[in-house]
Amino acid sequence: MSKSVNTAILLGRLGRDPVASATQTGKAICKFSIATSHGIGANQKTDWHNIVAFDALAETCAMHLKKGMEVYLEGRISYNKWVDKQGVKRESTSIMAYKVEYFDKSERVTVESKLSTKPSAYAQQTPAKPETIPHWQPPTEEQLFMDDLPF
Repeated sequence: MSKSVNTAILLGRLGRDPVASATQTGKAICKFSIATSHGIGANQKTDWHNIVAFDALAETCAMHLKKGMEVYLEGRISYNKWVDKQGVKRESTSIMAYKVEYFDKSERVTVESKLSTKPSAYAQQTPAKPETIPHWQPPTEEQLFMDDLPF
């Protein structure tokens, strides 16, 4: 089975106010950029990241985020290629946010997209009552040294 991971985690400051819009089907979109820095003194470098949020997360970001605010976010890295109207090939990299935490002066606010907050079927089950949980017993010496290993 093939597995892969595509996750970006960033902590930085908004470089400009978010720009809210909608797709042709009415899906909310919010775009903004954040700056992250690394290095010390004269060797310090700032990287800019383009962020895109959708649906309720986009609406919340557009309503509450402002230039200069500190933001923690998690998302998926997305690479896009297209040809513009002049026939020039273009490329861009964006982070498709699914979790955003912004730091107001008095509190930290966390907002997640529906995709990342959907509880699993296991989490929706009613927890067992403590008296019905069997008591765990350590394995016996015989069980530890059974000689039926497959190799």
